[in-house]
Amino acid sequence: MDESLIFELLKQLKEKDLITYFDLKASRTEATTQSLSDLFKQVKKIKVSDGELVYLSDDGEEILCPFVDTAVTDSGWWLSDKIPAPSFDIEQSGNIRMADEAEAAYICTIVAAILDDDAFTMELDSCVKEYDFKTMNGSTTFRELLSSWQDLQSVTINVIVSGAKYAIQNQKKDSELFLLDGLQHEDVAGLRDLGLKIKQINFDYSTGELSPDNVKKLTKIERLQKISERDQVIDSAIANSRFGNLYKVTKLSSDYVSPITKKKILQFCNSEVEKLYSENKALVDKFGDKNGIITKLRRRAIRLATSDVRKQNMLKYVTDKESFKLPRKQ
Repeated sequence: MDESLIFELLKQLKEKDLITYFDLKASRTEATTQSLSDLFKQVKKIKVSDGELVYLSDDGEEILCPFVDTAVTDSGWWLSDKIPAPSFDIEQSGNIRMADEAEAAYICTIVAAILDDDAFTMELDSCVKEYDFKTMNGSTTFRELLSSWQDLQSVTINVIVSGAKYAIQNQKKDSELFLLDGLQHEDVAGLRDLGLKIKQINFDYSTGELSPDNVKKLTKIERLQKISERDQVIDSAIANSRFGNLYKVTKLSSDYVSPITKKKILQFCNSEVEKLYSENKALVDKFGDKNGIITKLRRRAIRLATSDVRKQNMLKYVTDKESFKLPRKQ
């Protein structure tokens, strides 16, 4: 599908005053079998040649990835801007477990695409085939798959994983610039520190009581209890931080978008696509069934509206910290 069609339609939301603060990056697609397949196909210029990780320049020259044997972090940084950024929502509207899975799905896809070997692509395909992208869960999770690949203790895999993580961070920084613009340095630092604390809690559990090996030993009830315990620790960290409300603003979901705004956006998506298809019959051959386009456009538009709500509340916080209150669900 031509992304420019979707982008142009999304931009019209601002022109019609349905979106106030337009951040097109916030309209990324959902993680799906198709989005992972599209991502896999985009990894064209990075490959392993004679055991070396190389990048193909525009003139076809093979450029060796530097520092591979001495500094994985530096190699990953070099590789990060050559890896396609995630096209789907990594943050998963603030759901930490699902976000962890989305990140792992992105990294696994990048690793399999670069290594380009059946041993990895078949495992990736098997994981995707039985995966429920709505709940971001499956009989084998992407986090488990990634962990099994990292257990191979391959320098090449470690460099690719590092590069993919940097690519995710680079994208997050772009979104943060949009969202955090106007905050004082103290607020940005406090927000960052709280985010790191929450990330550490998740890391401690994911490598400890909720590690892939330990989870297999737990009953379903015990696993849910451990997840609940972890969530309570995170909630406590947020509640005890004076930047807790600010953090919550960055995680506001579509539940906080006005139903009136949602209705108008959905009506716009339906009517505009219907209009385009009625005026140009060739669109069916070019983009497929209009209902598929409407569905994708609606999902992207609601994500854009959610980002808009976050930005609106961030500006309210900046204007008057003392009296700022979190919005209620609509």
